[in-house]
Order: sequence, then C-alpha cells, then structure tokens
Amino acid sequence: MIRVGVFLFAILHAGIVSATVVKKTGSDLCHPEQSSYYDRIRSFIPFPTVDACLESGGRLPEGLDLSADDSQTGYERSKFGYGWSDLDEDGDDSRQEALIRQSTVPIRLSGARGQIVHGRWIDPYSGNIITIGSKADADHVVPLKFAWDHGADAWTDETREQFANDPRNILIVSASLNRSTITI
Repeated sequence: MIRVGVFLFAILHAGIVSATVVKKTGSDLCHPEQSSYYDRIRSFIPFPTVDACLESGGRLPEGLDLSADDSQTGYERSKFGYGWSDLDEDGDDSRQEALIRQSTVPIRLSGARGQIVHGRWIDPYSGNIITIGSKADADHVVPLKFAWDHGADAWTDETREQFANDPRNILIVSASLNRSTITI
C-alpha cells in the first residue's frame, strides 16, 4: 500500500495529471495530449475532458484520431479488481466510503444494505452540487488506464486492486459528467 501511495503522490506532484487537461485555443480547437500542437499551446481555456471542450463549442483539429485501441496495451479494468472493493472489511466498499468521507453534510442511508441516498458533494470538475447518491460517481484521480500505461501493468493483482480502491485516488463527481467522457 505504501508503494501505491508513493506512486500516487509522485504522479500528483509531478504535474502529470494536470498535463492531461484538454486545451481549447482561441480558434476553438480542442487539443488533447495526443495533439501534435499540445506542448506548444500557451494560451488556452482548460477542460477536464474532450467531451466538455466539444460541448463548449470547440472542435477537434483536422485529422486527430482519438480511437485508441486498449487491446494493444493489454489494459482491462478487471485487472484492477472487479468493481469497488471493501478492502478494510467494514461493510462499505470504496465508493461508499468515498461518498461518506467527501459529503459536506451527514449522509442519509436507505434499505437493509444501507445504500447512500442523500448527501452533499461538490463536483470538482464542474463545481455543481450533487445531493442524490445515485447521481454521484466515484472517479479515479489517476485513471486506471493511465496507471496501467505508466507501470501498473508490472504490479501484482493485489497492488492494482489496492490502487483502484485507494481513497486518495477517488473523487466523487457528477455521474452524468463522468459518464459522458471518452478515454483518450
């Protein structure tokens, strides 16, 4: 777990995560990291995803292909465990623990399994307030595919599962915004 934490710390403090911002130029072109112009762009409006940039009226540069084939890298979500795990065996999986920890008000539970139905979360990407548990997603700060492409492919299954469920790597975000993103 310490190695996973060190990896997460190193990525966050090296600025790698911020480099994945999509840059919208004054000519309304949305440049993800794959754009050959990405590193040269100094004046831009940042967006968390390509979809968010496109929805703001932007467009992709001509000839830019974002249809990356995950099968070429060997990445599969299941290699990080199946869904959210309850690693500390307290009855709450990592998503529930993130919902509880990140709510700005006491959460409200429902049902025999104690599903979180209400709380108050602030989506860090949009600034929107989320109050219904089912409208909130748990998102990885360092995406699992990014981790895979940058060394997690060499980790053990246990280490990958710990990383995917590490509370320092989970943010509560708007489900609709999170599900509208594409993998780039």
